[in-house]
Order: sequence, then C-alpha cells, then structure tokens
Amino acid sequence: MISRNFRKVNLILSIVLILFFIQDTFYDIVIESEYNIHSYMEVILVIVMSILFVYQVREFKSLSSKLGLAEETVSKFKKELSSVINDQFSFWGFTPAESEVGWLILKGFSYPDIANLREVSEKTINQQVGVIFKKSHVKNRHEFVSSFIEDLL
Repeated sequence: MISRNFRKVNLILSIVLILFFIQDTFYDIVIESEYNIHSYMEVILVIVMSILFVYQVREFKSLSSKLGLAEETVSKFKKELSSVINDQFSFWGFTPAESEVGWLILKGFSYPDIANLREVSEKTINQQVGVIFKKSHVKNRHEFVSSFIEDLL
C-alpha cells in the first residue's frame, strides 16, 4: 500500500525534476542559443515527464478514490459481521460475560490473556469457555472459530 507521505514525496520529486529540466532546456535554448540534438532531447524529455506527471496525479487520485470506497465497504462489512456474531451469541444464549469471552476467542487471544484482560482467574475463563463450547455445540476453540468462518466462505 502506498502511503500518503510516499505519494507526496514522489510528486514533489517529480516536480523538482521537471523544473530542473525546464530550467536546463531554457538555459540551453534561450540563453546559449543552442539548437542541437541535446536541446531537442531535453525538450522531448520535459514533455514526456510532464505527461507522466499528469498521469501519475490522475492515477493517485483514482487509487485514493478506490481506497476510500474499499475502506467504506470493509467498515460496513465489519459492522454487519459484528451484528451477525452478536446475533449468534444471543441465539446460543450467551451471557454478556460469555459474549465478551467469545469475542476475545474469535480475536485470537489466549486464555491467560483473556483472564488478564478481564481481570479474572484463568480458572474462571476455562469454566466460561467450557460453557461457551457447550452452548455452541463445539469441542474446542478451533471449531468455535471455524463455525463463523465456514459461513463466510
């Protein structure tokens, strides 16, 4: 992914190079009155660089627009997915605490990490996980996570 700073540096560098060649061409043709192959090549180079610069700006704008649309789509998908997961938790009859633990399992946290985050003992988490697995009719965390992923694929 191209960062905003990279794009700015790229565009600034392009402008500097174009200006350098314009100045050099101007000096060769106007000041020194040189009309040789070198001068004509520089004029052609300035024209080509200018065209490429315009293309580059258009491409960056197009990519920015597409990125914005993609981010919007991902945001909508995340909200819908969260809603589907919460609905499934409700369907299984999870308590608020079980729902929180279920989310942390789905996010990939280990049981000790979940215990630390929730400020409870690991034994409490293990008991809640057992109830979660029983209510969701799975045997382990892999089946639990897979039950959500399978529906997406």
